[in-house]
Amino acid sequence: MKPIFDNGVSKLFHTDARSLPLEDKSVHCIITSPPYYGMRAYDVEPAPWNITTLPCEHEWEDRERKHPMSRSSYGTSYQPQSRGVNTMEEPIRESRCVKCGAWWGKLGEEETAEQYIDHLIEVFLEAKRVLRDDGVMWVNLGDTYRNGGALGIPWRFALRMTEPPVNMLLRSEVIWSKSNPFPENLHGWQWTEVDGERQLTRGSWRCTESHEPIFQFSKAMGYYGQNPGYRPSAPNHRSVWDIPVYNAPNSHYAMFPEALLNTCIFSSTPDGGVCMACGTPMAWGIEPILAWLPTCACEPPALTRSAKATVLDPFCGGATTVVVAQKLGRAGIGTDSSEKYLKDAVKRLQAVPFAMFS
Repeated sequence: MKPIFDNGVSKLFHTDARSLPLEDKSVHCIITSPPYYGMRAYDVEPAPWNITTLPCEHEWEDRERKHPMSRSSYGTSYQPQSRGVNTMEEPIRESRCVKCGAWWGKLGEEETAEQYIDHLIEVFLEAKRVLRDDGVMWVNLGDTYRNGGALGIPWRFALRMTEPPVNMLLRSEVIWSKSNPFPENLHGWQWTEVDGERQLTRGSWRCTESHEPIFQFSKAMGYYGQNPGYRPSAPNHRSVWDIPVYNAPNSHYAMFPEALLNTCIFSSTPDGGVCMACGTPMAWGIEPILAWLPTCACEPPALTRSAKATVLDPFCGGATTVVVAQKLGRAGIGTDSSEKYLKDAVKRLQAVPFAMFS
């Protein structure tokens, strides 16, 4: 597959996250945030899911249902209205094959949380395929409230990732603490006046959501990982990251803050690059040799120069992950199924300088 953007360091592909145009075990670090369940209207085309290995001449049965974010079911204390979240008046349009049970729709618009998580597993099986054995995967996922209660989506997903068929190792849960969270319309019991009469509204108060989890996965122990800064004297990085939400000026409003990506990239890929022949990460030496040293058994000339570590975001949206990777001297790859988001991404990357160091 030919990329829609390629400047020699960064690449963008218009493709489904389940069909990455990359070789097996070719990526050093994956950082991504898939569409949240039932929370936003993403500008992507519907696609078939739950496709079995057996051939099927699909017979699609179309249906419509009310979007859970419609104003008639959203904006109460049970479903608080938040800035940055689309309220959908259009119904969800989907199809199901009456023969094999395949589903045609958009990721995040499934009828049940279980179905949504099943579809995420389809995506991350492909992500695991392209991740190196010494690579690291970071996944940010927010929760969803339905009928007054949280569904626990992030941890249900994380636990499924540790089970067959994915079998990833869950190494860490990072708490992304947002100093400027989206406001929510949450109230408790209060008296209001309606047509001259006082009425008691029994709201169900809860705390404003001001954090999201970021899960760190690996295929096994022995992956490349380093305390950001890589100096032995530096204190180990803690698991609560206080980073403000980034308000995106373009069409993709749910974008990573660059400060968050800096930490993920610095900790999971070396500044010194990787072996040009086998891709194994370099490691920082100790005195008297304070330099990046090869860790593989490759012979020169492969070790006379290093290549850039590869960072992938399979739901790149506005390509912030790719932008930051390029700034930090890594090779960034972004894929997305939305042409609209990728057009914005190309414009951003065309204006981004190359690495400040490499």
